[in-house]
Amino acid sequence: MQRQSIDWFLLHGLPRIRIPFAPYGVERSLRDAGRRLIRPGHLLFSWSPLGLSSLLTRGVDHAALCVEVDGPDINIAEMNRDGFNTLGFDTFCSHSRRVLICKCKDFTESYIQEVIRKCWTFQDVVYDTSHDPRNRRLNCAELDALSDFDGRIDYTTVKSIFFEYPLITPQCLLDAPNVEVVWDSAGKFLGMVKS
Repeated sequence: MQRQSIDWFLLHGLPRIRIPFAPYGVERSLRDAGRRLIRPGHLLFSWSPLGLSSLLTRGVDHAALCVEVDGPDINIAEMNRDGFNTLGFDTFCSHSRRVLICKCKDFTESYIQEVIRKCWTFQDVVYDTSHDPRNRRLNCAELDALSDFDGRIDYTTVKSIFFEYPLITPQCLLDAPNVEVVWDSAGKFLGMVKS
């Protein structure tokens, strides 16, 4: 019963708790700059001070993967409380105060296509509130990490007193030494999330 209560809170309560005084959304002029730089295979990270989850996590609180750039159409794959989801770049930016586009320096063009194909295989997967690596559920960072089936992103996991298993968080991926920031909606990299 306790696990069910925790799952309900993580799926339905936490995403809806907002801090009313925080600014929201990345400005359109900044989004246009990011739009010009994003490529398939880029990792996206976001931070939103409005969500309680931002207060509970260190640094960025969401991760996603760019799976397609076709002219003005940019397709982003993510895991959220509703499961696997795709959305446009503008929508992704409108849900966050700050967005970073990053690349893994060890991804080749041919490997990027394989990563994207692997990402699409998770379409039927549901969101993981237990963070148990043995189940067939994923959180947002695990979607990126498991799409990278060769393990080229050199991340480390973190331990939490709330979960039995080490966690892969968005911050773990961003902190990987071979992940490089391509674009930051803050206009510069302020060191808030990566030194």
